Amino acid sequence: MSEAGFWIDAWTLEFADNTSGVLVCEVEAELQIAIHLMMDKFTHYFNSMGMCLNKSKCKLIIFRSSRKEFTQTLPGGQEVVNCVKLLSLHIDNSYKFTTHTEKVCQKLRFKLANLNRVRPYLSEGRAKLITESLVLSTISYMATLYLRLPTNRKKIQHLMNISARSVLRAPPRSKV
Repeated sequence: MSEAGFWIDAWTLEFADNTSGVLVCEVEAELQIAIHLMMDKFTHYFNSMGMCLNKSKCKLIIFRSSRKEFTQTLPGGQEVVNCVKLLSLHIDNSYKFTTHTEKVCQKLRFKLANLNRVRPYLSEGRAKLITESLVLSTISYMATLYLRLPTNRKKIQHLMNISARSVLRAPPRSKV
């Protein structure tokens, strides 16, 4: 039971200088109260530790199982955003990781373009080693979350095929 007189599930997640709050409420009106209570607790905690909560950097994302009833806000006036970045993982409110997948694809295209520039000067073994280290490390970070959806896997697989063709010096439409 919360100070407000209703049940709220609340957790905090901390990593280095990132602190995230997670709230679960059954009623959206209760969620707004819970948001303000959590922000008050964060402010009190940071002040007691000699730190200052930067409210302008605070973001609010809501995962709904039903239709939106209210426009939720943070105490600083910030409204709900569709996507937040947490430890380099872009989480969208539909939980489809579309933004994150696009960011990974963007990074992979950049790395593959640069690899293709130096590929003529590398042996196949060296090209494979460099490609694996650059491409697979980018893909595997948070892959358990964002690659659970077939649409995301298809986009990543396409770029993995391009990287394999580059290593093998295969024609663009060949099977790999």
